[in-house]
Parts: sequence; structure tokens; C-alpha cells
Amino acid sequence: VYSAIDPEQPATLSRKVVRHVFRKVIGFNRLLITDDLSMKALDGTYKEKADLAYDAGCDIPLHCLGTLARMQVFAARAQVCHANIARRATPPPSRGTSPQRSASLLPSSSQ
Repeated sequence: VYSAIDPEQPATLSRKVVRHVFRKVIGFNRLLITDDLSMKALDGTYKEKADLAYDAGCDIPLHCLGTLARMQVFAARAQVCHANIARRATPPPSRGTSPQRSASLLPSSSQ
């Protein structure tokens, strides 16, 4: 599916998917966390994967397994990378959405 948008990078590491599709087309401007970058699905070192995720526009690269040294690679970049993380992580003001309003946003079932 994503290869039509970016044939060279998976969605998590793709500037085209994250910055263009998620941020511009969809308009998602909240905190964006990657899938687990320690999975074997992605090539490269932990630093390379973290750098690509940050450069793509992700706010937090998720690293679920590994040593403290590997986790520090992710944390070091986060400290200097994104001033927008705090803004994106702050919940938007309440719009007064009631349970009835929330239910009306769900697709109706055909009977």
C-alpha cells in the first residue's frame, strides 16, 4: 500500500508518508510515535533507524527491547531534535464531546 507513496522507505521512516500524508493531507498534528524500531523488519543500526524516524517527522521512536546503551541512542537524539514534542503531546482543549456525539461519529450499521 505505502509503496505507491514511497517505494524506498517503510511508512515509519518515510518523509513522504509522515510529513506529507499524515501531517499535511490528513492534518494530524498530535504526537506521533513509531512502531517498535527494534524489530527485525528494518535494516540499519539503531542510530540510523532513530535518525530516519526523526527526520521523517516522527516525534518519538519506540524501542521496546535492548540494552540501556541502545536506548540512550534514541534518547540522545530526542533531547536535541524536537521542540514540538511538548506542544504535540498536550491534549487539545475539550470540545464538549458527549457520548451521544461520539456515537454519532461511528459508521451506522446496516439493518
